[in-house]
Amino acid sequence: IVVYPVGRKVAEKAAKLGYVIGGDFTDLADKPNVKQCIDLARDLGGKFRKGEIDKVELVYHHFKSAGSQILTRKTFLPIDITSELTKDHFRDLKSTVATKESQEYLRKRDAEQQRSAPRMLDGKPLDLPVMYDPEFVMKDKARANNVSPEQLTNNAVIFCNAVKNGGYDAGVYATLMWEAYEFDLQKLASYPIWCADYVDKPQTPYAFKFWQYSYKTAVPGVTGTCDVNVMMIPKEGQS
Repeated sequence: IVVYPVGRKVAEKAAKLGYVIGGDFTDLADKPNVKQCIDLARDLGGKFRKGEIDKVELVYHHFKSAGSQILTRKTFLPIDITSELTKDHFRDLKSTVATKESQEYLRKRDAEQQRSAPRMLDGKPLDLPVMYDPEFVMKDKARANNVSPEQLTNNAVIFCNAVKNGGYDAGVYATLMWEAYEFDLQKLASYPIWCADYVDKPQTPYAFKFWQYSYKTAVPGVTGTCDVNVMMIPKEGQS
């Protein structure tokens, strides 16, 4: 093992422990010098190519905050292509010294990664929204039957927000009557509507993402009848 100590304390400790010292870099810690760092890197790279050394590691204290430094060890040579390609090369933006802009960038990046990650429910892929369905029950006692439009809308918003915070897409199931008289659609504008309208063409004047056009269709291989739906997918180049 050959130690290239950067800083006086490291040099003294390495010498005391009997390690071979690769050079004098005592001033580099107090007075960083780019050229000296490049020269050192080239020297180590050359020794590695010639087979004089088989590994180059950097051991240092990573600055987390004024009261916290983390002892860190990184291997620079040989290069592990797999780990390098999957490594997060961004600095620790959660540090207390990070700027607000950095914190916001990190939040958006994490949210984007969460959206692009495969979503699973009970071990199965889920690529469609989880829908809120109040399901009024005719001639029976159900909690949704006598709820005010305001409360019904608030319930939908709370449900959809909880699903969204859990990393899934959310939406609201509704009939034409619910859209016209029960839901406040302005408060639900950020969520797709799954409209139930059992006719040849949708009658609703409101925007919707899914159309349930039947609840009693026979599907080969399935016992009984099924709900059948159409998902509206924009043409390429359209929103």
